[in-house]
Amino acid sequence: MRVVILAAAAMQIAAAARDPMAVEIRRGFVAAGSKTSEQPALREERDRREPSQGFMIGVALGAWSNAAAQLQYALEVPSGDGDDTAAIDLDCQEEGTAFKDLQARSQAAGLAAAQLVAAGQAEDAGALARLQLREAGPLPRCR
Repeated sequence: MRVVILAAAAMQIAAAARDPMAVEIRRGFVAAGSKTSEQPALREERDRREPSQGFMIGVALGAWSNAAAQLQYALEVPSGDGDDTAAIDLDCQEEGTAFKDLQARSQAAGLAAAQLVAAGQAEDAGALARLQLREAGPLPRCR
């Protein structure tokens, strides 16, 4: 069993190594960390070198993923003070901005949602469904 898992992981690593764009998307996704904006990771990258297109797409994917998760949490878990309207409005705005950045960067590269997720979030089984749902439009609360 362990040999099969190691072989599958090795095949995924080998496939990614053959696709420089996928490597850069993953690197950007990781660089986004837990931020809901792509700016911190892009500033840090620019201190070292000019960000590649793939890196910028990965950072945008990470920022959107974080912003979407933050929004979902805010919608599901009330703060307790009775009025979360302002916070949810801000989360909607951040998620919308992050999604527009992701769309612009991925469309410029001609990448579909499945390609983004395969490169940046392959270990997250629900990532593709969340991205496809978002492509259909914002959450009702954010319209």
